[in-house]
Amino acid sequence: MDKITIIRFQLLVHQLLKVHYGITLSDTGLSDDAEVSRMIELGISPVSAVNRLVDKYHLEKLNASCYLPASPYVSDTDALHAQAQLSGAINPDVMPG
Repeated sequence: MDKITIIRFQLLVHQLLKVHYGITLSDTGLSDDAEVSRMIELGISPVSAVNRLVDKYHLEKLNASCYLPASPYVSDTDALHAQAQLSGAINPDVMPG
């Protein structure tokens, strides 16, 4: 497996975990290159990988509200925002919510 592909997968997962759940990649098994390589080969996306962790550990999004409960899962839109943050196109300090 191409190391760059693994790193891109891990960067996106790390950003999603950090922003939405307050944890880091090193808090999960997804810091293991071999595990990530297997997921990529199986066609598992970074979003699906994070959502599997949500199910396994019953994670709740940091932006959940008792007035407007959010889904505990990340979406493709969340992934697009994370990619934009990683590229510097969006400053996470000024993003709503």
